[in-house]
Amino acid sequence: MLDITAVLDGVHGPALYVVFALLTVLLFWIPTGLIIPGEPFFVLAGILAASGQVSLPIVILVIVTSAIVSPIGTYYAGRVFDDWIGRRPAESKLRRALEKGEDTLRRRGAPAAVFACWIPLLRTTLPIMIGASKYSFPRFVAFSATGTTIWSALFIIGGYYAGPFFQKFAIYAGMALLASLAILILYKLVRRFVRRPAPVESAQK
Repeated sequence: MLDITAVLDGVHGPALYVVFALLTVLLFWIPTGLIIPGEPFFVLAGILAASGQVSLPIVILVIVTSAIVSPIGTYYAGRVFDDWIGRRPAESKLRRALEKGEDTLRRRGAPAAVFACWIPLLRTTLPIMIGASKYSFPRFVAFSATGTTIWSALFIIGGYYAGPFFQKFAIYAGMALLASLAILILYKLVRRFVRRPAPVESAQK
């Protein structure tokens, strides 16, 4: 995983805000979103604000704005992706699987947009899938902005007031979310397997 402190080492003044904005944008794109730790990065921003290296209101504004804008780009990347999928043969397994996922997101786009930012894999892929599903753009922006604002501001302010303690909490929180996602996926797979009907034996001649 990328060491954010090494990236920020030697960066001072207004350039810090530019780096914060760039890194926040990259959190929502593959592959960078999978190697940049979101929560510890925000906590570090809060710690730097507490030490006086950056302004707390400005760094919150820069990071929150970047976190709102970046998923919009991945949403529209999903629109382009859907056009490409639409040109695939109707019997394509990839096309059928994605169409099924898009149908689910049309019905559950609101919670998906709000909570996607908390888990790296979902943060970089769900906005693309939501865009591919042709989910309402204004609704996506409203729900996504709500989720990313709470997510980023919570850890920045936590880092500002609690420092290294909150940084450890951010790491454990990320691990807990990943574990919860893995358990949920496993539960869904087991439930589907248990509910699968037994094969019907062929009638005896």
